[in-house]
Amino acid sequence: MCLALGSTELISLSLEGCSALDSTSLRSVLNRNPNLKSLDVSGLAGVTDEVAAEAALSCSNLEFLDLGWCPKLTAVGLLDIATFCTKLNHLRLCENTVFKGHRARDVMLALHHLENLEVLNLSGCRDITDATLAFYLHGVPASNETELRKLPVRHLNLSRLRNLTSLTLRNMAGVVPHLQRLELAGSTTTTAFDEFGFATLFPTIPNLTHLDLEDNHQLTDEMLLFFCSLPVAKSIVHIQLSYCLNISDRGIVHLLQRCPRLRNLEVDNTGAGDGMLMEAPRLVARRLEEAMRNNTPAEAVGLRIAAYDCSQITWVGISEVLSRNLSQCKAWWNPQRRNTTATFQDDVYNSPAPMIRLKCTFEWQKLVDAHTRRCLRGEFAAAEQIGLGFSKWMMEELEDGAWGGHARRRRRRALGLGEQGEDAFVMGVGRRRLRAFSAPSSCVVM
Repeated sequence: MCLALGSTELISLSLEGCSALDSTSLRSVLNRNPNLKSLDVSGLAGVTDEVAAEAALSCSNLEFLDLGWCPKLTAVGLLDIATFCTKLNHLRLCENTVFKGHRARDVMLALHHLENLEVLNLSGCRDITDATLAFYLHGVPASNETELRKLPVRHLNLSRLRNLTSLTLRNMAGVVPHLQRLELAGSTTTTAFDEFGFATLFPTIPNLTHLDLEDNHQLTDEMLLFFCSLPVAKSIVHIQLSYCLNISDRGIVHLLQRCPRLRNLEVDNTGAGDGMLMEAPRLVARRLEEAMRNNTPAEAVGLRIAAYDCSQITWVGISEVLSRNLSQCKAWWNPQRRNTTATFQDDVYNSPAPMIRLKCTFEWQKLVDAHTRRCLRGEFAAAEQIGLGFSKWMMEELEDGAWGGHARRRRRRALGLGEQGEDAFVMGVGRRRLRAFSAPSSCVVM
């Protein structure tokens, strides 16, 4: 292999998905590159305990390591890495089986003692239990120890761990004060975090900016109201509540009222309704007003909402968002302003324009996107026509439904013929398809 015989000055190396590499090649690569600080070998069947031992001995300066989806790696190899690579800052172990067996406790204790570990991703490691994770969170307290060690972790991913319960949330309380990103996406049939666990944890993580609670069916509006009463509500930027089936409009509206820094809200398949869509523009308006009052650049006043498959959302709420986007953009617009670029990266939506980027049902999405583009370009007349046309169309649909079938179309046709004669009907009053009856080639009989 050419890489194994090449440079020894590599600092960052990604071999993700390189299935042709066997364990011998990987060991040679690691042996010849002792200065590696970043290594990604996710998805490689060639990553064995021998390869992990070589990484531990030859690459002790590793700071970033991705060992996700490595089926042949066991707790023995990971323990070597956690013992010798003491500078690890970012460790990813997605869908790994290293926590199967009695050595899982030793691995968790080794991770507990890493003083620089700020990012730990254990997503999909289904062998992890509350008892196993407790060794990472608490270690083995000495008999004379009165205070638990505070972990340096800032990003913790515990998604899709089917054996975890609210006991883990209570164990986390007080030991992860620096936590900024917490991912606890559950499963519809397994992981269950109740309100008591969240009520114990949330007051101890005031610096949290990203929270993922997708598929946690026991989460309710009362828990969101409690969340909004805590200091963490002032720092939160991203909230993922999709498939939290017991969440309603009441709790989500409270989030928009009490979380001033919120930039991204995902509530698809929940009880979100028009109340959320009417409150969201007020949050954007408050942020813009504050930026103008403090004479600071409004670099991130926009808001992104993902709310598709929400049966409580109607065209009334969509129309409200379109109307408020138009009015706020008119007030904000300056012909000299060129930067209207919005970005969505790391679950954070940033937009200098005071707008709501809405992801709604597929039937209305293209119309919403077209309206947004017109507002960003300053084409306010076209945007207004889109909004008015949408409202008119929806009211006509409702009227058709109220009168039954195509009654309205028949009334329009009768009105056009009765008031303006046959010429009006030919020009399209009540007619779906037009024919040029005046053309020379037209059939007189027909």
